[in-house]
Amino acid sequence: MQELDLSYAEFGFIFSTAQLSLVFSRIPWGLINDCAGYLKAFRTALLLVAVAAVLRSFTTSYLTLLFSQILLGVGLGAIIPGLVLMAKEWAEGKSAGFLPAFMLPALRLVMRQRLVLRLIC
Repeated sequence: MQELDLSYAEFGFIFSTAQLSLVFSRIPWGLINDCAGYLKAFRTALLLVAVAAVLRSFTTSYLTLLFSQILLGVGLGAIIPGLVLMAKEWAEGKSAGFLPAFMLPALRLVMRQRLVLRLIC
């Protein structure tokens, strides 16, 4: 935050764009998962997230950081429904409903911890 000379409002906006792009891209990615298959969509999303991570590590401007966060959110919008489908296919039994129900709150908990660590460090 200090390296790019960002205010708290700009940093908050950048962080929220990842969440907003995740929310808005989940339905289109869900449709792509249904039509093309979740493995193809999952591989594409992993590539998007990797590009976002590399771009974010070499960012030198506010707009580049903003773009990398949007790209991260779009990629995560595909990964989350894909994880649920992978868990459902892997379980194929009595625990098929339990795994996604356990996995999504655990993912939210991890994301909250990342936010707390970003605010502390």
